[in-house]
Amino acid sequence: MQDYIVFGHGYDGEVRQFDNDLEFVRVVSKPVMMKAGDAIPPGANLQFFNLPVSVIQCDQHYYNVASDRQVSEDELRLAIMQENPLPVPR
Repeated sequence: MQDYIVFGHGYDGEVRQFDNDLEFVRVVSKPVMMKAGDAIPPGANLQFFNLPVSVIQCDQHYYNVASDRQVSEDELRLAIMQENPLPVPR
């Protein structure tokens, strides 16, 4: 198992574990936080997404990043500081 930093579809740099060396990871859309008693919005069913994985270098380490968009260096650094993922073994 390896750590993957996930961005997009409700994820903002959270770390999830998946099998080693994947080209894509499958994530479920992250639900929007609601207040107690709020009606469930229509179309709030769970959706699944396949996100492409890139191995990105940051501060002399390599990390698995799953995202359907370009992740900025600042976003990646912040996610690494907050979530403390393990780098990809080289």
